[in-house]
Amino acid sequence: MEYIEHSESITGYRVKVMPRGAFTVKGYTLIVAPQADALIPAFWREVEADGRLARLRSASLVSPWVLVLGSWDPECPRQGQRYTICIEETGQTDFRRLAGEHSLFSKEIGASSWMIFEMTQQRYETDFWKDNPYQMMKKLGYRFHAGDLSVGLHFDAYPPDFDAARNPAMAFWITVAKSDIRRDAVHGAAR
Repeated sequence: MEYIEHSESITGYRVKVMPRGAFTVKGYTLIVAPQADALIPAFWREVEADGRLARLRSASLVSPWVLVLGSWDPECPRQGQRYTICIEETGQTDFRRLAGEHSLFSKEIGASSWMIFEMTQQRYETDFWKDNPYQMMKKLGYRFHAGDLSVGLHFDAYPPDFDAARNPAMAFWITVAKSDIRRDAVHGAAR
């Protein structure tokens, strides 16, 4: 996996694209109605404070990336989202101890290419959405991989050594496909 040449000068972020096979994530979820994003920080604090985040991490024999899944499925209201704090299910994870205390949401993620933007947590919170990842991926020759609920999604990704004070490096992973400039131009003109 290599960085996209000149990605930092084009977007302001170091960016790479990584093809990945299908995988599954499990964690704690919240369905968020449109315009109710203010519930998300409280949910994160609750999952951290009551020990669920620590127990979720301990379900893996190796220190996992904590992934925050932003997705949509038929349980979500129109224009709403599912917000899930999760880890990848691997041969190194065992979720049986967690099954009785809180229900876990499981999501199968389809094979796709992932665009990975690297940044600090502060930059994510202050600049990233203003910089518009969808426009940035377009500048890099990609488009959002939509149309399939197993891959039309993104993760806020926190590495195993993430610490908000000492090591605030994180990433934003989003499913992408190479742009077909002619097709995208036709669809863009039709809008």
